[in-house]
Amino acid sequence: MGIKHGVWAVGLLLVVSCGSETVESFDVPALEESIPEVLAPGFPGVVGEVECQEVNDSLTCTAEIAGEKVSLDVEGPNGDGEVAVSFAGTLIWGAEVAQQVKQQLDADLGLDHTVSCSPEVQIARADQEFACLVEEPAGRQYKFMAQLLDAEGSFRLSLVVGG
Repeated sequence: MGIKHGVWAVGLLLVVSCGSETVESFDVPALEESIPEVLAPGFPGVVGEVECQEVNDSLTCTAEIAGEKVSLDVEGPNGDGEVAVSFAGTLIWGAEVAQQVKQQLDADLGLDHTVSCSPEVQIARADQEFACLVEEPAGRQYKFMAQLLDAEGSFRLSLVVGG
């Protein structure tokens, strides 16, 4: 199984104009405040604490994304006082995993299942897991684990027995 639409490559470019061409007088708090909404628009809480600092006349930033502290790529400020920030990783959303699980189970079993998977989002890499709760129309519930096989969103689905 794999995710076709649920993999978000977060190589988005954030350009923030903070009014300075030099790192020393750059508005770092404004940059830190802007990063979460640009990297995961409409998903508050996915990007947590952001910290940026000057290192050797350039800016470096880290952010908590999907519960993990990651480095962000920072370029600038340029002549217009703009900074470009990007995260080269890929995010996989629990709702998209749930949709893929539902489609497969519905097709295989001929039933209309209800599926939810958590956590909400993870950074894509092999061995990350989503816990999925599947409910049949009759109300019986089953637990499955969707284990990522790669950073592209392919996963293996396993029934959790006795749990």
